[in-house]
Amino acid sequence: MPRIRPLPQPADSCATACEAPRKQSGIGQLADDLALDLAEVFGVLADSTRLKIIATLMDGEVCVCDIAARLGLRQSTVSHQLRLLRNLRLVSHRKEGRTVYYELCDEHVGALLRQTLDHLLEERRPLAAPTLAGVTPPEAGVEGASI
Repeated sequence: MPRIRPLPQPADSCATACEAPRKQSGIGQLADDLALDLAEVFGVLADSTRLKIIATLMDGEVCVCDIAARLGLRQSTVSHQLRLLRNLRLVSHRKEGRTVYYELCDEHVGALLRQTLDHLLEERRPLAAPTLAGVTPPEAGVEGASI
């Protein structure tokens, strides 16, 4: 019977030293649990309907029925998506009678969407043109640029 040889173990670092020092991001190496939490948040944000809901909430508190009307969705669909966002503390809610109002938990949620949109659009427009919520709208002819 042929003998199976173990694969060589990778070295902890490369054989040659890098000439340029590495830039420090301030984050360092992510711990496994934090990396999993980040992946969960980005996984939830990887849905266009949820991104549209977050964009709708960037202007402030909105009730479920108004979110549904603005996005052309059923209330049950919006409620389901909001529950996922609420479970990850991306949105918060309050009840007033039978009406439920939602808003972003904090400015970080909107900033994440804003920065990602800016990143996507930076090559499609002049550098000086801002993007979201009451600022300069995207250039005409840039498809999918509005939120």
